[in-house]
Amino acid sequence: MTLLLKNSFITDSLRTRSVIARRKNVLFDVVTDSPEDFCDAKNVKPYLIAKRGVKLRGDVFLPSLEDEETVDACVEHKFETNGKIMIFACSDLYGAGLIESRYKLSPIMLLHKLGLLGGSTVVGGNYLDRDDLELMAQEGASLVLLPSYSMGYGLGAPQASFCLKYVKCALGTADCKYNPSGDLLLESYLLRLQSALNAHDETEFSLRQAYEMCVDKGDESEFLREFSRYARIN
Repeated sequence: MTLLLKNSFITDSLRTRSVIARRKNVLFDVVTDSPEDFCDAKNVKPYLIAKRGVKLRGDVFLPSLEDEETVDACVEHKFETNGKIMIFACSDLYGAGLIESRYKLSPIMLLHKLGLLGGSTVVGGNYLDRDDLELMAQEGASLVLLPSYSMGYGLGAPQASFCLKYVKCALGTADCKYNPSGDLLLESYLLRLQSALNAHDETEFSLRQAYEMCVDKGDESEFLREFSRYARIN
């Protein structure tokens, strides 16, 4: 049985459309200005990017908490339609600090106050503390980590082992700049290295956790064989 992987966050561009076209064994959650472009793609679930002047429809992606008008539109859309929402938050320290200084709340606590956190997916999440994660767990929110994107752009390093103690986590490649082939096993490997560095323990991020984060369907032993392309696994 061929592994069916899940890329839980990829942005829409010429580069990433090429990745989507090549990787038939991957399901993609794509954030885009043009969801209708993917209506015939069986392996794609599109999310409309929320921005000023755009009428929200279907499932949406909120790229920032800084524009109050767009945030308010997403709140209204969620309550009117109960559609799925992905929210880019806590990816970099500056952005998280900006929200906290403005509202005296962490981005996660602000989302909770606005009614946007429940059942939603937080994307980025490099700067989450225990209170944030406990609140996400309480509200049934999940998390998508972006290892190559976050580290490549110098935003921060995902704390996978810590986050997995509280919430369900998945993987995404975002714009694929630092992972041009959109390889989810590479994203898993980067998380394994980062977790080992933080904990001074090479087994801190388990292969079972890697499997659960990026495989939609498929045998775990097949995943381990594929993963062994990157490193010896004993």
